[in-house]
Amino acid sequence: MNQESYPISDEFRKRAHITEQRYRDLYKRSVEDPEGFWSEQADRFVSWSGRWKKVLEWDFQKGHVRWFEGGRLN
Repeated sequence: MNQESYPISDEFRKRAHITEQRYRDLYKRSVEDPEGFWSEQADRFVSWSGRWKKVLEWDFQKGHVRWFEGGRLN
């Protein structure tokens, strides 16, 4: 994560739906365990009609990225 930061006004902070610490925890989890993290997010926020077989597969050298292979939304 970029170490540069910008100040947040108290007013903005009061209206935020997440604390800075919670954000940092979520970010850390997304980097350390991307499959587990995104699987939980997909279960929590998306209605699936068919569950996926694999959360993600990637090869950045080949420009290949696939998410939720086999999953069905409708």
